[in-house]
Amino acid sequence: MATIDPASCCLGAQFWHDTPLLLTATIQVAEGLTDSPISDPTRREREYLDCLRFYLAQEQVTRVVFVENSGADLTAFRRLPTPHNVHLEVVSLDQNVFPRPFGKGYGEAHLIDTVLSRSELLLQARAFVKMTGRIRLKNLTSLLSSLDITASGHFDVRDHEIYTRLRLAASGHHADTRFFAVRRELFDAHFRSLHTTHTNGVFSLEANYLDAIRRAQRDGWRVRDRFTIEPIYGGTAGHGKDYDALRERAKRAVRSVTRRWLPNLKI
Repeated sequence: MATIDPASCCLGAQFWHDTPLLLTATIQVAEGLTDSPISDPTRREREYLDCLRFYLAQEQVTRVVFVENSGADLTAFRRLPTPHNVHLEVVSLDQNVFPRPFGKGYGEAHLIDTVLSRSELLLQARAFVKMTGRIRLKNLTSLLSSLDITASGHFDVRDHEIYTRLRLAASGHHADTRFFAVRRELFDAHFRSLHTTHTNGVFSLEANYLDAIRRAQRDGWRVRDRFTIEPIYGGTAGHGKDYDALRERAKRAVRSVTRRWLPNLKI
């Protein structure tokens, strides 16, 4: 396990701002993938383009890797105008072929593993910030500024028994994989090849990431498992959730309060 020396390997709190932002995408959803009900490729391409424009305009974002895994035509993405200080790398993969019951999380885990060895920006980087490419993280700059410079990874987990006690079907034990920041040595040690760990065709990216975080923490890695400020997402998720809806805004308000006053309550 690597020891982090902020003075020697980082430029102060700027470190996480300077790491490449990895945006993941699937434009052509494979037939039969039941956990991706929004499957119109024209709509998905438009939303990915809108989000990419949003991130290219973000303060202090200087390196962006946009990767798509269904072999779609990415000409429109490569033609996007970029600020003079921003390096945009567009990577095309054609590997969205896997047993459909595994779900879209399997495809995303495989995508991340592959792009880490294909992207020039990521090959040169000591860390990366991952963001699901079709939703906007409105307070990205504030979140990156809040990250602990001495940590090897930053994730946001839910780890509670509330749903179980209320007999609700939702899972109270998973890591949020929409947005996280991680150093390469930690990712390679505990998160690489997770898509190969499916059990009899059952795979949950969020559950696997939570298990990986806990293993890393037990092994002595400094891994933060809760952001100090609430992420503010915008847009529509692949499964249809509208992050701008009143219900979602109310949930964010509750979680924002618990982060401040009950930081150990990971809801």
